Amino acid sequence: MAPSPTYAWTVVVLFGLANAIAFIDRGFLSLVVEPIRKSLKLSDVQIGVLIGPAFILFYSLVALPIGWLSDRVSRKRIILFGLVFWSISTSWTGAAGRFWQILSARMGIGVGEATLNPAAISIISDLVPRQSVSKAVALFIAIGALGAGLGSILGGLLLGWLGQAHGLSGLPVIGAMATWQQAFIVLGLPGLVLALLMTLLVREPDRLGNAERAGAFGWRQTGGYLVTHRGSTLYVMFGFALISALPAVGAWTPAFLARTYGWTPAHIGPLFGLVQLLTNPVGIFLGGLVSDRLRQRGKEDANVRVILVGLAAALPFFLLFPLMPTAELSLLVYAPANFFMMVCFGASTPVIPLLVPKGMRAQALAIMFLTANLVGSLGPMLIPLATQYLFHDPKALRLALLLIPLAICPSSLLVLLDRRRAFIDQISRVRGEATNSREWPPT
Repeated sequence: MAPSPTYAWTVVVLFGLANAIAFIDRGFLSLVVEPIRKSLKLSDVQIGVLIGPAFILFYSLVALPIGWLSDRVSRKRIILFGLVFWSISTSWTGAAGRFWQILSARMGIGVGEATLNPAAISIISDLVPRQSVSKAVALFIAIGALGAGLGSILGGLLLGWLGQAHGLSGLPVIGAMATWQQAFIVLGLPGLVLALLMTLLVREPDRLGNAERAGAFGWRQTGGYLVTHRGSTLYVMFGFALISALPAVGAWTPAFLARTYGWTPAHIGPLFGLVQLLTNPVGIFLGGLVSDRLRQRGKEDANVRVILVGLAAALPFFLLFPLMPTAELSLLVYAPANFFMMVCFGASTPVIPLLVPKGMRAQALAIMFLTANLVGSLGPMLIPLATQYLFHDPKALRLALLLIPLAICPSSLLVLLDRRRAFIDQISRVRGEATNSREWPPT
């Protein structure tokens, strides 16, 4: 029996809340770059390793087996395990007193959070009708992006509260820790509460019956399908993956505001978070919504069209915001850059379930996330490498921030423009195959 719309969208919101917590837990490190760097005497390159490869590489590699498992076993259990694991790892970050300890915690967060996207998007694709897939997945991602904004706001307020005398100073062990360490310990708790709530409310969809197990594809079949149709799948994935390097600019923006304008993390958090709060969810949801509307009007390349417009609009703002004379103006110009970048993410992620047969969706998503994250992991490293070895000055961060959009936006535009026709053909091919096999619900 098909799930009720109320239940389906409730599940989407719960998964979105998990995604929001994931964004908070992974992103808080960017807000406290300067305190951690000074407390543990770390270099910009070491910080870059923590922001990028330590999290992203493990996130990406674990996503592959998670994608395979998500087409075969209980996706609900996969998500619950990951949520608990990354929440504990977040708190472990607060207990760290050395670089290798934070490194291990960031790896743990990456491993845990890798479970969410393939399994959750696969479930969402089974719960909502085809014509609403982009909108539902965009809502899932938008709520997560909302967490990025709230994380900065609440993180800044939390740092301010913990920095006061009452804070957690009365607690044994924890009270003796630095403010940023106490904050990480607190941030690990909401995920554990949500895991309990999801245990009670979420049911595994009927997809895991014997017929569906028999219809699940293996990695060899999935990889073979993607290679066979590489002109429309792998190339498009790569075009989307390039966009994943752009968030590195945002990851280093709090440090840029601190070094260039002298703002503190407690001051940066609420204001930078407000920008994210206003632009992240709206941009992502709008990207998915506009893609759906254009597709309903017969534009099979709807998602690519939205991304092309978003990239072209974001580029000038990305190039201007680091050059502003004041922090307030810088954030004001950063807001539209972030908004248009989020429009691109809202349009890109929902495409994969439409490009491949149902039995390989989660695996194809895992491959896309692997590609995107491997490319995206370069961004957080290129910026500190530029400040340390190209400009030889940590305060030259404003110049290093220009490099990523200058390289990424034109490259992604060229790839997607070149592959647009092949993308349209593949969408039509999969839709035809699904209709013949009754794989999709009627539209």
